[in-house]
Amino acid sequence: MTLPLPASDRLPLSVLRPGDRAVVDLGALPPEEARLLEAMGLRSQCEVRVCRSGSPCIIEVAQTRLGLAASVACRIFATPCGAACPAVTDPRAGDPPVAS
Repeated sequence: MTLPLPASDRLPLSVLRPGDRAVVDLGALPPEEARLLEAMGLRSQCEVRVCRSGSPCIIEVAQTRLGLAASVACRIFATPCGAACPAVTDPRAGDPPVAS
């Protein structure tokens, strides 16, 4: 079971800068939007790297880049972790945790 991240540590994905790394939380999205993002490889508690801010917001997850509309990126919350990202679950279901 994954514990929710403290609200004080979370920021909208849209405010992170290129090069920033963070662990995302899709909990604020409607279930149908979260399912669509999960189908593309973006899952709660996975680590992402911001490649481009703005619209589209381009992130890298599991060696794949995804472009997100600003209206979506501002509703995805993330906890920045910089070089100290903990081991997080690979977004591919069933894979063991991977070191960042």
